[in-house]
Amino acid sequence: MTKKKKREKKKVVAKRQDESINRRFTTAVTLQQDGEYATAMDIYHQILKEEPTHLGALMNLGVLYYAEGRNSEAVLHFDQVLEVEAQNADAHYNKGKALVAQGDLVGAELSFREALELAPEDKMTLQEYCTCCVASEKPSQALEKIDNAP
Repeated sequence: MTKKKKREKKKVVAKRQDESINRRFTTAVTLQQDGEYATAMDIYHQILKEEPTHLGALMNLGVLYYAEGRNSEAVLHFDQVLEVEAQNADAHYNKGKALVAQGDLVGAELSFREALELAPEDKMTLQEYCTCCVASEKPSQALEKIDNAP
């Protein structure tokens, strides 16, 4: 087999693999929406074995871990998303929620602040940030952020 044919074959195999991952991801999302969390998580883990930086699988696993109260694992998955895509406001927000659940208000405040820098119009993130500031006895920071909100 020539080098050109080998390259073409690799491209075909890679395309099939991508299609398979996309199908499985869609299936996992549907299962997650239907409340079949354990099965969805299994599929996300399978996807990550093949594509360790699959942002959708990483993010959705983090969300599911958070929903189950497994906040340390949730934070780890959101951090993995941020390693690949540091400008992901949703990952910063979700990480903040998991950190609040762990009682880490300082870390949560930082995550929410980063999310607000990326998506300043997000009112839910602003609310979470302000709640952290007030809980950390920094109401002036909350007021400043509210005053400067778009």
